[in-house]
Amino acid sequence: MFLVLSVLFTSFPLPCLPDPISVQPVSQDKPLAHQPFSLQCVGSQNSASILWLKNGLPVAVSGRVSLSPNNITVSFSPLLQSDGGLYQCIVSQGGAPIKGFGYQLNVNYGPVQAVIIQSGKGPVGKALYLLPGSKTALQCSALCYPTCTYIWIYKGRLAEMNTFSLTPETTMDRGPLSCVAYNSVTNDNSTVNTSVVLLDGPSNVTISGPGALEVGVKASFKCIAQCSPSCSYTWSVYGRTMHGSVVDSTVTWPLSLSAARHTTQSPGRQPQPMRHSVSQVWSNYYDPSI
Repeated sequence: MFLVLSVLFTSFPLPCLPDPISVQPVSQDKPLAHQPFSLQCVGSQNSASILWLKNGLPVAVSGRVSLSPNNITVSFSPLLQSDGGLYQCIVSQGGAPIKGFGYQLNVNYGPVQAVIIQSGKGPVGKALYLLPGSKTALQCSALCYPTCTYIWIYKGRLAEMNTFSLTPETTMDRGPLSCVAYNSVTNDNSTVNTSVVLLDGPSNVTISGPGALEVGVKASFKCIAQCSPSCSYTWSVYGRTMHGSVVDSTVTWPLSLSAARHTTQSPGRQPQPMRHSVSQVWSNYYDPSI
């Protein structure tokens, strides 16, 4: 004997629940810095009272940030990087206020302030001075959202990386070095340039002057040296400090055989004496920067 049970399903309408309150972009366009952008409070009724919050504080309205007449929409004209944050709308429809789901606004911007940084030394200027054979690590940096990609250009070659290393050996390694920061969302780029300069010298240092000196008559002495970058020159003549590759001096009686001493400043060398045989002018040169 079998017992048959039957179940009767009866359908009935469910109660209509209100839509959740949330903040959403008005369009599908990505939020780009310096472009118009709008947010809307979705799920609220036109007759509702709406309060906008940014990071928990009321949104400050200005000539650039405005609300629609019914407060449903907040608009940015234009959008700035500082507008980023968590946006929420609080809706009052006769009952208790309802805080909607928030929207995290991340503003896409950059690249700006691109810079090349030398490891252990800081930002690089228009020239990057390096000793031959020295390995140098460089980093390219820029302000971007999302994170930028970086492309290095050196000696006609391209390399996509954030950190770039080079070891210059000869004068063939001198030349321009560039880094290009690129933001794939904003489609903008920024280029920073420098020039690799190998430190060399001083070498072939010579001092020229008159073959004979006459008391009371002004004489000129000139120092020439091969340097990269260019040398600077400092003279000490009768206790006076003078600058430049050429100095003028008037010999007084009695004649001092060590009348002038000269210093050539250029990277990478220890002091070495140089002397003009007749005028007894001495020259030292060294690297004050290393």
